Amino acid sequence: MSPLLSNKGDVGERLDIDPSGARCGCFLPDLTRLARHSPAPTSHGSYRMVWALVQAVRNIGVMQKAISKRYRDFKGPPDVGMLRTRAVAKIAKKHQTGLQTWTNVPQNRRLVLRRNKEAVVFMKHAETVTFGGSGLNRAAEERTNIALVHDANARVVLLWRGKPLVHGPQSGQLALLPLTHDIMADATKDRIFLGRDDDGPLFAADLSGWVPDDLDDAALNTFLDPSQQQHPTLPKDHVFAELRAIMTQLSPRDAELAASAKAVFAWHASHGFCAVCGQKSEMAMAGWQRDCLSCGRHHFPRTDPVVIMLITKDDSVLLGRSPGWPDGMYSLLAGFVEPGETMEAAVRREVFEEAGIRVGQVGYLASQPWPFPASLMFGCEGEALDTEITVDPAELEDALWVPRAEMEQIAAGQHAKIKPAREGAIAHFLLKNWLDRALE
Repeated sequence: MSPLLSNKGDVGERLDIDPSGARCGCFLPDLTRLARHSPAPTSHGSYRMVWALVQAVRNIGVMQKAISKRYRDFKGPPDVGMLRTRAVAKIAKKHQTGLQTWTNVPQNRRLVLRRNKEAVVFMKHAETVTFGGSGLNRAAEERTNIALVHDANARVVLLWRGKPLVHGPQSGQLALLPLTHDIMADATKDRIFLGRDDDGPLFAADLSGWVPDDLDDAALNTFLDPSQQQHPTLPKDHVFAELRAIMTQLSPRDAELAASAKAVFAWHASHGFCAVCGQKSEMAMAGWQRDCLSCGRHHFPRTDPVVIMLITKDDSVLLGRSPGWPDGMYSLLAGFVEPGETMEAAVRREVFEEAGIRVGQVGYLASQPWPFPASLMFGCEGEALDTEITVDPAELEDALWVPRAEMEQIAAGQHAKIKPAREGAIAHFLLKNWLDRALE
């Protein structure tokens, strides 16, 4: 999604109304009908202020129109926008739009549309979630350029059975090797083009066919694989490590590269044949497509939408655990979005199916790519209409309401029964922000 404001050179852009709703230059164009138009002249030196008039539809919380009169310059990457709190709040109050919170939006903060007393509010930390992205230039227009693999500056992310190659203290940095490295002799011929950074093209390659001398097959099948594998052509501190175990130690860029490489290779591994005619398909578009040479169909990487719900009632939150989870592991309820279903409907259906709780108002908070194997988690909040739990044993082993004070004990690792949510997962992210009262 594009930012609310963009910064191109020294000249900003003006937000205006597009009555047709056809422009897609800004995020949520069909809801806000905000679109980017031609630049306007600089005013007030380095300060250019945004004044927006928002007329909200009562009981829906959707912005119908916004008028930008002035705007303010800012420094930072193109996805950083700023709004002047006082100016907008003053206009919002005057027009009684029910607008609750307008704040400055620094990097990694986006505007989130929520139904809450006809309010449009911010989820201030939405993109700081693990795998929340780094603004990687994926350079999709270059995926047909087969000459990229011969670029002298090209580097490769290596995976072994889904485990990325990392190095450094606590294995906290993704290893990027040249495509000419000796280890590539053990890699498959397929290369996935991940994009570009300032140093050149970035690829991913798979070494799953290599068999380490000291391989422990039993460890590979555990819930959280603690084993590490070291290739003989690499220094001792270069190891293949389970992504779940190291994801919080990686930088946003490394996490995005590792997640993308893992998810796309997992898709190729499970989609080797055409879903239409059953014949073998081939990798195309630098790994972002599979083509069937028999019937001519094209297939694209699969991402499964999942809702994960922060369900609350009277300052308590609903937790559950699935059969087979490690002792003490509880989390927020979650489930796949079905065809023909909205996220809001999926939240209500899943919570009722799993715990027998009916949910009223539902809002979106944040999202997280989850490459285990290829889900997109939509973090939502919902207001429970009742509290009596009826567990579906096919879905859950247990579910319970946890008051805020007890949840603080859990987060601190001081609870006798329940362990803290795993750091790096969006469940941990949502619970932490709920405890910190930082959901808005």
